[in-house]
Amino acid sequence: MASARSSDVPPNTHGDHGSNGFMVKSPSSDPSLDSPSVSSPTESASNPTTTPENEEDHHEKRGPEDEEEEEDATDAKGTNILGYLQHLTQEKVQEVAMDFTTLTLKDSPQYDISEGKRLAIVFNQERFLYDLSDRRGTEQDCQSILQTFDKLGFDVQIYDDLKLFQIERVIQKLQAPDQPELACLVIFILTHGEDNGVLHSHDKPYRLDKSIINELLPSNCPALKSKPKLIFVQACQGKQTDPGVEVRVRSRHTSTDGSSSSNYRIPHHSDLLIFQAAYHGHYSFRSKSGSWFIQALCHALDQSSDMDNIHSILIKVKRFVSLYKESNVPGHDELDRKRQIPLVQDTLIRELYLKQRGPNRDYQLNG
Repeated sequence: MASARSSDVPPNTHGDHGSNGFMVKSPSSDPSLDSPSVSSPTESASNPTTTPENEEDHHEKRGPEDEEEEEDATDAKGTNILGYLQHLTQEKVQEVAMDFTTLTLKDSPQYDISEGKRLAIVFNQERFLYDLSDRRGTEQDCQSILQTFDKLGFDVQIYDDLKLFQIERVIQKLQAPDQPELACLVIFILTHGEDNGVLHSHDKPYRLDKSIINELLPSNCPALKSKPKLIFVQACQGKQTDPGVEVRVRSRHTSTDGSSSSNYRIPHHSDLLIFQAAYHGHYSFRSKSGSWFIQALCHALDQSSDMDNIHSILIKVKRFVSLYKESNVPGHDELDRKRQIPLVQDTLIRELYLKQRGPNRDYQLNG
């Protein structure tokens, strides 16, 4: 395949620090989710970290006769046992109140998404109420997502230019006990971004981990227990660019060298996949024909077979973006002829095949 050198970011445009486009109407029946399009990016955010006070480890002395079986220990200091027990009690109450099930057996090597609803939510931010540039080309990404995931049997719901409280409202509806059973959830976030996981809504910045990921964990969203949750983020992760490195290829000499059906528990942070357009601290690029990342992802999914799991597909996306895309911003050395590498973080514990078929249509968030 020939190396493609595309016109990706016009002068005075900073990847998904900046760009413009059309609007895809949200299918949501909630009129309060329709927000007007306004204009304009810059980015700022703080990520304060706190360090707990040092406390002494305290362990009671135990003899061999006290140990009937081997116990696991942690490296945490000063565990609040009372608070932890209260947390477990609250979690137990919630589990009883919201009894969602899964078809995926404990010993299954892959997620069973053959039944239940497949839902894809797209938070598309084109314009902003504060000093951020319009995201030109984002409408092309929305169209590609709609076409690709509709063919995969997903109900695709696109929300344009939502304020932060409206984004939170959409996520909160997934947490309600009266929602239909979900088989798989996909969330796309198309916006401007910064380092430390900061993203931008129509009216203010927010954190990916706090506003999105944490809200999808089983303790907050029981309907998604043991269900694959995929989050795709088309946004910058900082202001650095990557010029790439030259690789020399040498010729190689020919050589002859040689299940269980019972209930089970899982960690809260399992079954997640976060695929981001750029590496930590770096720009992601976009043009009027869409972003490198989303276009490559949709193309790879379209070309995949029912034997391709999600990890093999994402490797193809990373390979294409990193090897065959290069920015073209003449006159701007800080942005011209730069490379990009998408970043995957996941806690999936099974293989996921999105072309595994099952019934799914007419999904609407209740409330």
